[in-house]
Amino acid sequence: MGKPVWIFLRNEGWKKTDLVFTSEEALVDVINAMARSMGRRITYQKPKINAVLPDGSRLHASIPPLSDGEITIRKFKQTPFTPCELAQNRTLTFASLAFLWAVMQFDFRVLVCGNTASGKTTTLNALFSFVPANERIVIFEETPEICIPHEHALRLVSNEELGIDMNSLVWDSLRMRPDRVIVGEVRTKEEIGGLIETMLAGQARGSYATMHAQSASEALQRMLRLGISEMDCRSIDLIITQRRISTYDSRKRKMGENRRVMEICEVKKEGEFGVEKLFDYDAERDALCGSMKGSETVRRIASFFGGSEKEVLKEIGRREAFLEKLAGGKPSYAESCGRIQKFSYGG
Repeated sequence: MGKPVWIFLRNEGWKKTDLVFTSEEALVDVINAMARSMGRRITYQKPKINAVLPDGSRLHASIPPLSDGEITIRKFKQTPFTPCELAQNRTLTFASLAFLWAVMQFDFRVLVCGNTASGKTTTLNALFSFVPANERIVIFEETPEICIPHEHALRLVSNEELGIDMNSLVWDSLRMRPDRVIVGEVRTKEEIGGLIETMLAGQARGSYATMHAQSASEALQRMLRLGISEMDCRSIDLIITQRRISTYDSRKRKMGENRRVMEICEVKKEGEFGVEKLFDYDAERDALCGSMKGSETVRRIASFFGGSEKEVLKEIGRREAFLEKLAGGKPSYAESCGRIQKFSYGG
């Protein structure tokens, strides 16, 4: 109360405005005006609210005695990033995207982990451009953020006030005949257990989730600490780690931040428990480097393709060239999805 309103501008950072809330009543009125359309209301008995505004923005607000009074509105890009845009932003490389294209086409279980606001969901959204457009995708989220191009997508959102949590929703996937399952974020032992169960049940061709962890190894260790067995952890095939990295421009004397995929790892199915890095971030080159040759993932893709590993690597190279050419034309999101689908599945 009595403090200026701050706004975060992409590529510029935090900016102070001359707007000030002068009373608790004014703050509460503004919060409830925004929450009214969702049938929600903040009170001194329930001094916190999480909600999604009609335009898709995420609202978090709190009042005394929980806080001095705050409103945080997180806006999202109206149109999702395309895979080509991720490469042009250097989040991923065309080579790693071409590899992930083959992964997303077949039956793999993928975990995207990283720190807060690292772009985990943005990357997962973009990767779904590679999934066949006619598949049934079932999405479970606490807050709607997943945005994919599939018409046959069903979203279920947990609701704390109604006693519907993520754990119960994830278990419901076993009865919903999905081709793919996406869990917006797994945090608790029950949520991770539910995700693992959907993977082991095999009722979906692929399962995907996001999680807070700084590396693939840390993600596995966190699962172990939560009581998930090594055997169950091995049901995950690939872990993609993405981070929000602070930068400093000495010439402009300006802080900034980049979002980079730091590693793509496959989880070892046999032998010592852990991961095998396929791609690793090179800070000097500011690029994701590595090789998938001889990996278990490529061997599995080859079995799906019905060809040799050499043929798979050749096909991945062909897709890399396609993506580079596609990026040069600066396609819209719809055009990018359409061109990728046509390349993979014809029509």
